[in-house]
Formats: sequence, C-alpha cells, structure tokens
Amino acid sequence: MTAYKTLEKFCSYFGTLFFILCLPGYGVAQEESIEEKPTNRNKLTLAISHTHLPDGINDKGVKVWQVLPSWGLDYDLRISQKWGLGVHSDIVIQDFAYEEKEGITKKRSYPVATAFVTSYKAARHLALIAGGGAESLHQKVLWA
Repeated sequence: MTAYKTLEKFCSYFGTLFFILCLPGYGVAQEESIEEKPTNRNKLTLAISHTHLPDGINDKGVKVWQVLPSWGLDYDLRISQKWGLGVHSDIVIQDFAYEEKEGITKKRSYPVATAFVTSYKAARHLALIAGGGAESLHQKVLWA
C-alpha cells in the first residue's frame, strides 16, 4: 500500500505542477488575434549588399570569384496581403573586369541594375520574388 500511496502522491504533485506551468501559456495564447495586422502598402528599402561575380578578373589577370560592394534601393507596393509589385535597383560601387563566354575580358564601371519584380508572401517570414530587368552602363543597356 505504501508504494501505491507514494505513486499516487507523486502523480498528483506532478499533474498539479504540469497544470500550473502550462496555464500561463494558455492564457497568453488566448490574447493573440486571429486577424493579421494591417501592413503598410508602400515600402522603401535602402540596402548595403555584396554582388557576387563568378567570372571576375583580378589585378593580376587571373579569373577569380569576386565579391563586390554594392548599394540597393528598393520600392515595393503591397497589392494585397499576399501579392506585391516592386522596382529594385542596385549599383556596384567598384570598377571591375570579367570574362565573357568567348574569353573576352570586359570592364564595368559603376553599373546600375534595375528590375521590375512581383512578390508573393508564402509565409510570415518568407516572400518569393521573381522579375526581370536591365543593367545600364554608360548609356548602354544590357537586358537580363
């Protein structure tokens, strides 16, 4: 009988402790709103980033993977809770050289890339972005 009473007392204490620990979480969960908060329709973003150039040419003329500093300025317009449109622009703030498919070395000086994009918010912290644009360079436009 003593083992049974000890087990019964242990289960009683454990159950009470478990209930007390879970109770605050239950109360907090009830305060959350089911509706999503309204979001701003317009978003302007200034970004400091890096541009990866797999076919870059270093100062010694050797083909290397280069990581170049760049600035970005993005504008997004939220059409609905899930869909949005935007214009994303980047400027590489360093001169660089790269090798094309034919083995020809080309130089770029502060190219500006602009893309028109569509975004789909798949989850709370995940947005899928697709679009196309062009790179402008000294009055020459390269389409992407």
